[in-house]
Amino acid sequence: MTFTPSCVLVTGGAGFIGSNFIRWVLSRAPNARVVNLDLLTYAGNLESLQDVAEAYGPRGDGRYYFIQGDVRDFEIVARLLSGDAHEATAEGLSGRRIPAPNCVVHMAAESHVDRSIMGPAVFVDTNVRGTLISWCDPTWRHSISLHSLRGARTITAPTSFLRSSFR
Repeated sequence: MTFTPSCVLVTGGAGFIGSNFIRWVLSRAPNARVVNLDLLTYAGNLESLQDVAEAYGPRGDGRYYFIQGDVRDFEIVARLLSGDAHEATAEGLSGRRIPAPNCVVHMAAESHVDRSIMGPAVFVDTNVRGTLISWCDPTWRHSISLHSLRGARTITAPTSFLRSSFR
């Protein structure tokens, strides 16, 4: 069985790995849309996605969406997963409606060791609670697979199990 996502939500998509992943998906999957959720902290840089925004954003073919937000914010994640979110325009107004994803690639993380020593609570909060929120939203009724970027282990569970286990 092959799964071909029609819309991919990438958390942390303005970071180095996330921005290159977004570029890779859009260049290789001509029918896929990509939603980038990033808080734009020290590791996120929208300038690295300027070419993506021009080619695939609203002035390009329209397959790239960006929303500035925190993966730990349940309301934002719930709106994104349910297809009930909108991009903000340069004027701060509500822009294009963001499509509901059928795939999530979670890359938002505090990853700098020095920062984990200086502020361990934020490090754990982002990396643990952010992961739980992005996977356990009750509006997303599909089974989801959790893939580790560093290993080959895959865990597949229905969202009802995840909701009852992690809330």
